[in-house]
Amino acid sequence: MDKPRIAGTSPTEFELEAGKKYAWCTCGLSDSQPFCNGAHKGTDFVPTVFEAEESKTVWFCECKHTKSGPYCDGAHNSLPQSDGSLPQSGSEQCGGKSDHCGNEGESGGGG
Repeated sequence: MDKPRIAGTSPTEFELEAGKKYAWCTCGLSDSQPFCNGAHKGTDFVPTVFEAEESKTVWFCECKHTKSGPYCDGAHNSLPQSDGSLPQSGSEQCGGKSDHCGNEGESGGGG
């Protein structure tokens, strides 16, 4: 497995807790998305482990193609669908909210 499995086509909103450690799934195989459950074993993938510096709302990438992991950067808007077409852009692909895409996963303006 050299490419991650696309676990979802829109990001997941999540409230980080300051001081808590998280392990974001990079392979897309975890059934505990967006978090790692060890399903990557036997692949070259490893989770992105980090400690939240502050409590805040973030948007975790589910397509696993972000360049700003673990946060959504809008990469899901460029992934081809099973029929080869590109997904619709805008809020339809972003859970009705497009302000987070391309904003390194933090809620609020831009994007």
